[in-house]
Amino acid sequence: MNRHALLCKNRSSLDLHFFEVPEPSSGVEEISANFACPTCGHVYAYTSSEVKVAKQEFKLEEPKIAKVAFECGVDCCKRLVEVHTPIRRGETVSSLLDRLRAGTWQVQCEQRHTPRFPSRTEQGIIAGPFTGNFSYPFRPVRVHSI
Repeated sequence: MNRHALLCKNRSSLDLHFFEVPEPSSGVEEISANFACPTCGHVYAYTSSEVKVAKQEFKLEEPKIAKVAFECGVDCCKRLVEVHTPIRRGETVSSLLDRLRAGTWQVQCEQRHTPRFPSRTEQGIIAGPFTGNFSYPFRPVRVHSI
């Protein structure tokens, strides 16, 4: 079985690095999904055409994906922003959310705001444990609990 990965779009400080994602669905119209890189924390929009078959020499995380949604929060914007990220081995919901809070966001909500991830004291984060299916432009896979 092939493993699939995205090349992180962050070119500012690290060498090129990949992170594992589910296999793209075949025959699905190309749709963009936001992903947070577990290595550098940068959040970018990716499409299914950017997913590559991973070679064995890549050191990839297990293919467990979390989906987190929150309101944009800029100028009281209520647009929902969704981000997906590989779950690191042993990572808790709290540490995953802290990682997203510390991330560098290179995406926009539907109103063209760069979203502001809620602080620990704010409400409005929709998070796991994730036991449903992960979809978007990718083939549905089981999403594991964190």
